[in-house]
Amino acid sequence: MKIKLFDIKLTIISNGPFAFHRGKYFGQELLSRYIENLTPYFSHITICARLLTKGEDEYESWSKYEIRSDKISFLELPSRVGQDKKIYEKIIRLIKIAKVIFKAIRSWELIYIFIPSNTGAITYLINKFFSKPFFTYVASDWVEISPYNFRWSGYKKYLFYPIYRSLNRLFENRIVKNSLVTLVVGKALYKKHKGKGKAVYETAPLINLSKNDIFYRDDTCRSKPIKCLFVGSLIRRKGIEYLIEAIRRLRKDNYGVELIIVGDGELRGKFELLAQDLQIKHVKFLGYVENGPKLLHIYRNSDIFVLPTLSEGFPRVLYEAMSQSLPIVTTNVSGITGLMKNGKNAVLVPPRSPEAIAKGISKIIKDVKFRQNLIKNGRETVSNIFGKDPVKQLVDLLSQHFTDHSRYLQQRSYYQ
Repeated sequence: MKIKLFDIKLTIISNGPFAFHRGKYFGQELLSRYIENLTPYFSHITICARLLTKGEDEYESWSKYEIRSDKISFLELPSRVGQDKKIYEKIIRLIKIAKVIFKAIRSWELIYIFIPSNTGAITYLINKFFSKPFFTYVASDWVEISPYNFRWSGYKKYLFYPIYRSLNRLFENRIVKNSLVTLVVGKALYKKHKGKGKAVYETAPLINLSKNDIFYRDDTCRSKPIKCLFVGSLIRRKGIEYLIEAIRRLRKDNYGVELIIVGDGELRGKFELLAQDLQIKHVKFLGYVENGPKLLHIYRNSDIFVLPTLSEGFPRVLYEAMSQSLPIVTTNVSGITGLMKNGKNAVLVPPRSPEAIAKGISKIIKDVKFRQNLIKNGRETVSNIFGKDPVKQLVDLLSQHFTDHSRYLQQRSYYQ
């Protein structure tokens, strides 16, 4: 007997939070739209995630897009955002999450695990007892982001961090190996996991742009101030402090630059204070700006895009910057180097280096031909990406690889 995808209930194990306020659920726009677009192919979708409420850190960033589909429900996970100061408190919370998942998993039919996430690892372990079919979305390198998940200092850095890093590597490899289908973000992750899993594919990017949104221009940096733009979450692994220091150095060397920071997050206050302490008046924090005309207007009125990230899968903001004809300075961390090539469509610099960031920006400002080539090549790069539908890709892959329906039917009959 063959089961169509829309006969099956899907449970999504999110690697990020959603938001809840007055009976309504909210989420990051691109991911939420992606999930909503999956609803025609499944009888119901349950999102398993922690829910932020008004007043909590990051709530504003995650509450811009309302999820309205009646085919989507939520299973709330225990959450103590910013309150787990000690390791044993984090462990207690993870145990509580495990209890919620263990109780609920009996009724799950097909699981979509987003990693890296502790919840993804817990779900994988519990599912060893239930053998529910699952597929996976790998958003970034789990091992590479390990230093940024917790604050490692003192004895913790030397005693617990190596164990934590090794566990992350183990979970990443095991989950990919046993997944029906694995979708990875970017060519670097594809190269890393190809051959490890049953079916590993580079995912079509989750971007809300088409070829009609491409903004054509031959050059930037034609008038002062030269606007350097950052778009993203204001969190530790984005490396924003190094960008702020780079701007200070450029101002000291009489480059007429200013920095525009679009985004919100738990460290916004810290970065605002850093700019004040360094006496940099030319840093503007615009807060969260939703995808759409307003954000595109900011891209189009900027001169250079800078992403000083310390770890990534492949960030959508680079697609956006290339589509708006911006020359790019970004770091040569693993997820980025698969598509971005130094001197061709970006200036690649080592992470944690304000000096290298400043040199990259200054080279773009001074070398007109180099800058124009970056713009042209970046636009050509992103033009080849548009037109790929991540939902269609996923449905086609599941139709191809989720074929052992007899086993699935026996499980569904047994547990229900």
